[in-house]
Amino acid sequence: MTRRAPYALLLFALLASVGSTWGAGAVPRPPRGIVAAPSPRQWMGMAYDATRNVVVLFGGVEADGSRLGDTWTWDSVWTQQNPPSSPRPRGGVGMAYDHARGRVVLFGGSRGFGTSNETWTWDGTTWTQQHPAHSPSARSDVVMAYDQARGRVVLFGGCCDNQSASLAGTWLWDGTDWTRFQGAEPSAREAQGMAYDPLHRLVVMFGGADCVTGACLATDETWTWGGSAWTLQSPASAPSPRYSVGMAYDHADRQIVLFGGLDASDHALDETWTLTGPTWSQEQPPLSPSPRHEMGLAYDHAMRRILLFGGEDHLGVTVGDTWTWDGATWTPQGSRNQGLTSVGSA
Repeated sequence: MTRRAPYALLLFALLASVGSTWGAGAVPRPPRGIVAAPSPRQWMGMAYDATRNVVVLFGGVEADGSRLGDTWTWDSVWTQQNPPSSPRPRGGVGMAYDHARGRVVLFGGSRGFGTSNETWTWDGTTWTQQHPAHSPSARSDVVMAYDQARGRVVLFGGCCDNQSASLAGTWLWDGTDWTRFQGAEPSAREAQGMAYDPLHRLVVMFGGADCVTGACLATDETWTWGGSAWTLQSPASAPSPRYSVGMAYDHADRQIVLFGGLDASDHALDETWTLTGPTWSQEQPPLSPSPRHEMGLAYDHAMRRILLFGGEDHLGVTVGDTWTWDGATWTPQGSRNQGLTSVGSA
């Protein structure tokens, strides 16, 4: 490590000199032979921006507990953005792409000294804070998905401001305001998986944990939202109870993909499951990311692959690797980056 320090200082000096030649607001690509990537983190927000054909990543938590407030985009390589306005550093946000408005929507998150009930939108250039008349209460570990059939972002659950108990509550975002659903719904939970299945026109929610004063009870429930009611499904097989999972819809293979998470004993998992209609199936890929939880997962429409980034692994290490899922196996993308990594000579 000490032998690489001079090289690292030279590298950052080189990047600084290159960056100084760019105009205001521009984000320079690294020199040839250098790969940029987000630093190792967990608890970040990720969503695919279909207007600009990139996956957007925001914030997260570093190994020492520091909250991050940086914005990155992925279009086969990672690029750090430099927006003029941005949410304050935080982790555990909910993020989803609002197709009707062409914006990524971000809600809530933990700032380390409390949770937020702020709503922000990303237009590809900057983050803009919204000021709805109504809003969910402050929360983190919240999940969101865009209900394309109804043109609304759906938000459920999360963890409350004083971190004493999980929350229930279904909220819908119409681009201007949040509306609380009034009706029967799943019990309180946080850190579950959520994704929209366009083939069946349903939002699907799996797992999560009901946590009270630090003790968390994981669930293996599969729920679907059809726009006016929640329905508890009864699949013949399903993943075991777990939370802090990654979940996204694979448009190429027309199925929901779930990876990792923490089981009922708080052990990190490396299982890959797919949901096709009412049936969960465990996949057996020849290569897989290490067991982990609180990673980012999103479908990259341009590459036709599920993208996975970071998380905390089974050894308690916060990682910064990037993987893609093609329906059969996981493939690492580049090196397991710790910020900036050399990938060969120019």
